[in-house]
Amino acid sequence: MHITLDVSRLVLRFLEKIDPTGVDRVTLAYVRHLSECAPDKTRALIRWRGLSGMLSVSSSRELFALLLRGYRDAGALMTACLLRGIVSTWFNGDGSKSLLIQTAHQDVENPVFWRNLRWHKLRPVFFVHDLIPITHPIFCREGEDVLHRERLLRMHQGLGLITNSQASKSGLEDFYRHAGRKQPLIVVGALGCDLIAPELVASSANSSPASDLFSSENAMRNDSMKSVYFVCLGTIEPRKNHRLLLDLWKQLLLNFPAESVPVLRVIGRSGWGCEALEQELLDAEWHKGRVQWLQDCDDTQLQQHMQGARALLFPTHTEGFGLPLAEAMATGLPVLASDLAVFREFAEDVPEYLPLNDMQAWMQAVIDYAHDSQRRLSQLERIRTWRPPSWEAHFAAVMPWLEEQWQQHIGMPNARA
Repeated sequence: MHITLDVSRLVLRFLEKIDPTGVDRVTLAYVRHLSECAPDKTRALIRWRGLSGMLSVSSSRELFALLLRGYRDAGALMTACLLRGIVSTWFNGDGSKSLLIQTAHQDVENPVFWRNLRWHKLRPVFFVHDLIPITHPIFCREGEDVLHRERLLRMHQGLGLITNSQASKSGLEDFYRHAGRKQPLIVVGALGCDLIAPELVASSANSSPASDLFSSENAMRNDSMKSVYFVCLGTIEPRKNHRLLLDLWKQLLLNFPAESVPVLRVIGRSGWGCEALEQELLDAEWHKGRVQWLQDCDDTQLQQHMQGARALLFPTHTEGFGLPLAEAMATGLPVLASDLAVFREFAEDVPEYLPLNDMQAWMQAVIDYAHDSQRRLSQLERIRTWRPPSWEAHFAAVMPWLEEQWQQHIGMPNARA
């Protein structure tokens, strides 16, 4: 089986010195897997401003190695690699025997994208991460629902779809049924957890617990409260529901002395639609230093923040998968999350699921998890028997399915053009 992998978005993020998150992590996982398992049969596709280039196998290997290194100071090497690769396109641009894997939603709605595919003679398979713009347009930019609908209708022209959960698959089947389209072939592969998981402080019952129920007299004499913190991970946008956490911390600061309230570490870049909330994150006048916003945090730093945290707080309104939850649990970190079907699909009943309309329930959970309460200890026990989703399992499900599509549509002598 010959595969071409579209790495356009990942390369752009690399050149802009932006650490891969979300969609980019999935693309990087495909780069890693194909580099290891099919290095002589995998090529890279690069698209930029309507132009496209399909690199040779050797140029692709060089590009993939740079992406996997992830060095922020390797922009010059990347640019040189791309220039050599684009030149080689004139000699290696025929993808008539290759399957294209498109792991990003980027540009699929654009007719130029499809002209490029026809020019390279590529047959695409698309990774669909979620249907959020269609199912929850209130949490997306205006017009994003129309755009995503057009993307999914265009994706129907491919050989099939890869998605990350049974919940996403059901959503896709509903979408195409309501659109009056034939059901596409869909394979499900849960996302793997990238983070290395050594024995972390979070797995211990003694990871900087609060000494008492935020009592002022204990807080005044106990310096351990300074190191008690929770983490929230995700881009600052309405869907992630940082609003609930800021309101919760305001209530804590009204009810307890500031020095006794644990710190909330919000880890994520500035997104859209949350300008007022971002100002609140930066306003120490109200939170008195008990809320910290970390906008630029690489994987090593992220793991360090998770190591000593009491729990991940994840009150998101909707997710296609929920990689922060999976990665937190993979490090042994307890999770307090909204009750979504996709979470129960892979995390089962390990996290504590809390209703988003019950502020008191969230407050009590934070108070309990700031201590070595039975609630927290019970979740730590559940985590120890939980097995995180792995990229190995993802590709064990996806690669045979891709091979089947390649054999049926491309590899066999009588395959349809």
